[in-house]
Amino acid sequence: MYKIRIYHSDGSSHHAKVPSDSTVAELNQSLHENVAKGEERAEQHKLYLDEGGRERLLDASELPASIVLNKLQQYGYEAQDGIEQLGHEDFPFLFKFCYKSQFLGPPDKDLDYDNFDFIDLTGRGLPTIPVLLHQHAESIISLKLSRNPTLKIPLDFIRSCSYLRELVLSDMAMQKVPASVRHSTTLQRLDLSSNRIRDLEDAYLDDIQNLMSLFVQNNILESLPWYFGRLHYLHTLNISNNRFTIFPKVVTELHNLRDLDISFNQISELPEEIGQLQCLERLLIVGNQVCRFPNEFNQLVSLRVLDCRRSMLWDLKIVLMLPAIEWISAAHNTFTALELSIGPNLKTLDVSYNDIAKLSLIPGPIGQSPYSLTSLDLSYAKLSSLDDIALGTLTSLRILKLDQNALRAIPDTLGDLRWLETLSCSDNQFDFLPSTIGQLQKLEVLDAHCNNLTELPRTIWNCASLKEMNVTSNCLGSWPNPPDSNDLEAGGLSGGVGRWPHMGKKGSSASGLPPLVHSLEKLYLGENNLTDEVVHPLMIFKELRMLNLSFNAIYELPPAFFNNMIHLEKLYLSGNKLASIPTDDLHRLTRLSTLYLNANRLQTLPHELGKVKDLTILDIGSNLLRYNIHNWEYEWNWNFNKKLKYLNLSGTPSHGINLAEFRELASLRILGLMDVPTTTTGSDAAVDIPNDTDLRRVRTSSSTANGMAYGIADSLGETGALNVLDLVHEFPRRQDEPSKAIFALFGRYGPKPKGLLPNTNPNKLAKFLHDNFINAFQSQMHFLKPERGDTVQDALRRTFLKLNHSLFHYLDTWERNSSQAGATAAAAGSSGHHHHHNHYDPALKRTGASAVVVYFIDKTMYVANLGRSMAVVSRHGVATCLSKKHDPHDRSEADRIRHAAGWVSSAGLVNDEVPASRSFGHFNLVPVVNPRPDVFVWNLNELDEFVIIANRGLWDYVSYQTAVDIARRGAGAGASTDPMIAAQKLRDLASVNLAFFPLTLAVSQIQSKRKPLTRPHLNTMLRQGNLRCLDFEPDLHDLAVAMEMLSAMTEIESPDQATRERAYQRAMQAAKTAFPPFEALPCANVQPELRAGCSKPGKMACSGCKLVSYCSKDCQKVHWKLHKQDCRNPLKNEDWLPSWVREGRLPIFVGDESPKEFLSRRSTGEFDKGLTLWGNVPAMDVINLGANENDATKNLNVAFVASGDMRHVVKTINSLPSDYSGNLTILLNDITVPIACRNLALLSILGTVPDEALAADVALHFCINDVIAAGKAHGAHPEDIYGCLYFYLTEQLRMFANRIRKFSISFKLFSTEACGLADAIKSGRLTGIGLPPTVRFDRIEVSNILDSQYVGMEAVLVTWGLLLSDNRSATIVGYFLNWFISEKDGRPKTCREEVIKDCINRVLDRDEKAKKLRTRKSWGNPMADMATVWQIQVMVITVQALDAVYDNSKPFSTYLTKEGLSSILKKTRLRLKDSHTVVPRRLRVPLQSQPDALPEFPDDESWYNYTNVTRYTWAERFVEFSRQ
Repeated sequence: MYKIRIYHSDGSSHHAKVPSDSTVAELNQSLHENVAKGEERAEQHKLYLDEGGRERLLDASELPASIVLNKLQQYGYEAQDGIEQLGHEDFPFLFKFCYKSQFLGPPDKDLDYDNFDFIDLTGRGLPTIPVLLHQHAESIISLKLSRNPTLKIPLDFIRSCSYLRELVLSDMAMQKVPASVRHSTTLQRLDLSSNRIRDLEDAYLDDIQNLMSLFVQNNILESLPWYFGRLHYLHTLNISNNRFTIFPKVVTELHNLRDLDISFNQISELPEEIGQLQCLERLLIVGNQVCRFPNEFNQLVSLRVLDCRRSMLWDLKIVLMLPAIEWISAAHNTFTALELSIGPNLKTLDVSYNDIAKLSLIPGPIGQSPYSLTSLDLSYAKLSSLDDIALGTLTSLRILKLDQNALRAIPDTLGDLRWLETLSCSDNQFDFLPSTIGQLQKLEVLDAHCNNLTELPRTIWNCASLKEMNVTSNCLGSWPNPPDSNDLEAGGLSGGVGRWPHMGKKGSSASGLPPLVHSLEKLYLGENNLTDEVVHPLMIFKELRMLNLSFNAIYELPPAFFNNMIHLEKLYLSGNKLASIPTDDLHRLTRLSTLYLNANRLQTLPHELGKVKDLTILDIGSNLLRYNIHNWEYEWNWNFNKKLKYLNLSGTPSHGINLAEFRELASLRILGLMDVPTTTTGSDAAVDIPNDTDLRRVRTSSSTANGMAYGIADSLGETGALNVLDLVHEFPRRQDEPSKAIFALFGRYGPKPKGLLPNTNPNKLAKFLHDNFINAFQSQMHFLKPERGDTVQDALRRTFLKLNHSLFHYLDTWERNSSQAGATAAAAGSSGHHHHHNHYDPALKRTGASAVVVYFIDKTMYVANLGRSMAVVSRHGVATCLSKKHDPHDRSEADRIRHAAGWVSSAGLVNDEVPASRSFGHFNLVPVVNPRPDVFVWNLNELDEFVIIANRGLWDYVSYQTAVDIARRGAGAGASTDPMIAAQKLRDLASVNLAFFPLTLAVSQIQSKRKPLTRPHLNTMLRQGNLRCLDFEPDLHDLAVAMEMLSAMTEIESPDQATRERAYQRAMQAAKTAFPPFEALPCANVQPELRAGCSKPGKMACSGCKLVSYCSKDCQKVHWKLHKQDCRNPLKNEDWLPSWVREGRLPIFVGDESPKEFLSRRSTGEFDKGLTLWGNVPAMDVINLGANENDATKNLNVAFVASGDMRHVVKTINSLPSDYSGNLTILLNDITVPIACRNLALLSILGTVPDEALAADVALHFCINDVIAAGKAHGAHPEDIYGCLYFYLTEQLRMFANRIRKFSISFKLFSTEACGLADAIKSGRLTGIGLPPTVRFDRIEVSNILDSQYVGMEAVLVTWGLLLSDNRSATIVGYFLNWFISEKDGRPKTCREEVIKDCINRVLDRDEKAKKLRTRKSWGNPMADMATVWQIQVMVITVQALDAVYDNSKPFSTYLTKEGLSSILKKTRLRLKDSHTVVPRRLRVPLQSQPDALPEFPDDESWYNYTNVTRYTWAERFVEFSRQ
């Protein structure tokens, strides 16, 4: 039974219980009998449905319960939320049942028109056309009747409208076009959009012969009727947002069509007949699945505008050469190469967000005039180079965008683009800009942030029009001197090139100064390596409005620094080493409104700052401020700057600030006092510190929550108003409860919404959400029911939904109270006496707010978000977004919007209003825009560093990885990152965009959730006790050349080199004497209690066990007392059976579990946890020279990017031919510090100890000390596995030690995140240690970080694929270890029971012990039926053994497909090798085997050793990638 609330015409309501299959007719009957009984005209009462203000009469066959279910699910609720009980709650913005009379009162009582030409009755709830309009029908030219779902349009009225030209019937919930419409023969424009029209067959619109514009977007049309070709005058047709899968060919018969929009359908092909539309000027096909343009497309000789974004196009040649084409937008397609064949009139081309790796230019006809292209957008592609000739040919370009590529240089032909006004090339790999940039005399904007620029060309001074230059986040250490220093002398600036001591002196002449001095207005130099020396050249700029020098290494600014900067409006000096700021000219900065001085070393601020009267934004947080602002003659008092809107003092010392009254700062919007001890001048702190309101944010808390440090930085944006509110809440913790905390942001996502009254504060919504979220969340957590499967994710989702519901009623109550207050004031004969900020603005319900909430509970992080507010976590430097960007263009979101009867405009707006598909508020669009969040779960580990929480002010302009990189550089990587400074640094980076969108971001460390990583110490010890301890902290910036580290390892403290060498030799000799390595198997006669043993070789094995050997029978007799306990152990007996078999009973571990359940439990033991220090696959030769290059002289570069232990390195080097003479460079990296340290120690020992046998023995002890101890005690016969292992490893390590001396091998050791290491190589940061950006690797072994649980296939191949050499045999080698976790049939234990049983039977056929159990006739217990017997048999099998006989090739192929392998390969230009040449596809299969090959075991001994002794899962799958 469903509970629903039903309203009456008088505003009252009652609840009704409705069965799920009850119809409206049945409910009407019940209401007649119980509610309307006795009322006049009771039979006229009917049930209506109000959907967000659009009321319609319900059809008798509709099901009210189904309506409730559908609406609440569209809103975001799920079945387990108890939807049956939710219907009685008040959801007027979603649905509202109304039971009222159909009797019509006078419908036109509110109509008052002086002129009836243009009538707009949108949203009036009209049931029929008012009588007044009938009387003036002949005068109506335009009639808009949208959002009147119950309106009937009579035929006589339509026929009376003899001059009607426009009829708008959108959003009417119509399933068919009203029959009367076809009779409006004078119509020229008809709008039927946003309805539920399935077809137009019966509309007969061809009767409207003069129809010129038809809008039927956002319906559910799948085809167009045959008669459409008769609409000869139709020139505009919009059929977007429907359900077309095939382009309606009848459209091609509309020969006068000029404007066609088919966006957001599922059309995959354009017909050849489209060439018939030779009058077509504008074509929009956004969001379809079109792959190509037919050849006949070249017949569209009139086409000027083409918007084909978000399709699947791979070629543009045909459209580029169209004679009239002027504007093409083809972003978000599948182009991999672009051939520019530019037509004579093409001016704008946008091909951003494609995987374009190659750009070429196809010349046009001989004699053709220069290309007309003025705007070219190639951003977010895969370009690594630009053709110089092609670039130089585009001489008409005014805008060129190359952002987010892999470009290393821009050709010198850039200087030929004399008309270029904007050059944007951020996020590339540029080391320099071409000197020809100085020829660009029209250039106004240069954006080259986030590159590797180390210097700027001196010719930049010649750019006479350059107004804005952004080179933030580069490697700049200097600013170029002007081309001719004599010009500076002529201007009165003497002192020579590089320094101008008199620079900025009053009265100096400006003659002879370079052109840039007079043009540059905005200069962004943040996050570089600039020092005090760079400041001097900047002082000559005269027109600067914005200067950003944040996060450099500037210690002091010259006294005359501000002399020429009298136009300065915004100044960013954050994150330097400044102890003071110049004061001489501060009073002259009359336009300065923004000043960022945070994260410096300021102890005081000068009182002259109070003379900057227009100062509105001031950040002085994270300084060393220790002063008294009442000492106003010498020190600054904030009350002098009465226009301040933003004041941040957070992060000042723990004492020294006396907080005087803030109340004079009436305009204050944000006040930061985090970690500031507040003392006050009066008895009430509230007098001194303003309250936190919807207009003002005051932060007085600590910067830690649950032990996690966090920082917050924000910007007010262009409006200067508070836009986003942050929330940090630490839950009280009871004993034995996990720690819990919440970090959240709530706020709008753009400029002030349209339609609001001037004095309305749009932040009311964010304030309500901020104040009520915690209580709402705690309530939902309290009502969780784990027994029905409820989780924290459900609580977060329900909190968002419930909070949005409460928000509506808050606004609704405010509206009623405001209306009553107004009525009371009017009755009292007064007006305007209630405060304007308490006056309700109806437009508030049309506004919205985005949100992101991060909830920490113990070692789990939950993230819920709406809109474009998102959270990104850093796991050892790798960025992972834990939110979903709710973009209306996203296909899944677009489908949901369509299902809720909404639509997406070509501008990417929901219903052409809202840029986000999910949000709080926007009650006029619910459920099209709903508040259901996406919730992500992240299990924290010791590698997680921090989480960045921000709104679109950051994420729209800064990539996730860039944000993480910058935050890590805020104050050191990893756990040492200062979150406050990191947040400020990100804000300053985004400062170039803050005029458009307000920004609030929080950076929270996850330090309290991490295991403390101790700093490792590597020691070399002398026998005499002298100890040398080398502190080695593996970090990308701390590691030097590997051999230097190895040399440091063996350094012994002594001032004299000869003494150190002698001490070293004595230590090695002493070690060799005391602990000689075994050359032969030792005698097993060892007496532990006597600390004595026989030193002779063991030559005779014990005949009973063959586990130990003796030198003689005498030793065997002496040792027998100890050895007999092992030799006679019953477990060695081939006939041994467990006691439950011998005693004829069921084992105690046989319960009610099925074999499948048992296997699943058994495979996840409690000891399968912790840090894995050793590899989990056999050693691999990753070069395999004979099967690949087959050249013993070839130089090779090999990268082990996630090495684990050194087995692969040893195996690879030992597998080289003995006469190998090439140079071998090995990069060895592992993110785990203990592993990296161990590898370093192993290489030190094996590479420096002169005696190879001793070196191997020492290294062997370092590797497997516990294992070797057991091996020495039991000998080295075949039964003695550990003994055999000892000698095998000794031989391998000796060979390795010999070869690293003999061969030319260079090791580069790192301990950092794999993708970050690749980026560091490509950026050139490792050039100094022999890894320049040009280095390429012949083999790249990536271990199992391909697993999605680690780094993931896409991230690994994208970052390392670019470093793969062009060598034909060059290969990326890796394997998947955990792929089966997400694949249903990845392992036998997750398959169907019959598959499990088949695998078990195959194992039982091989396993000797299992065979014995299988042939046993009786179990001595009548309860032991055959099913139980089979179950018992399963118990003696290892889970791994099942995988060894299971073909997992098909599930693995499915897994790769799901992981997006094809798109990844297309993006990286790699291929998955069909035939392996380095390692086999699976363990124990031949190298050239097929994918479905199974592991091979030649005998029972081999089977036993591999399936019972080893720890392989046998589900491992190896892959090889090479260049295409």
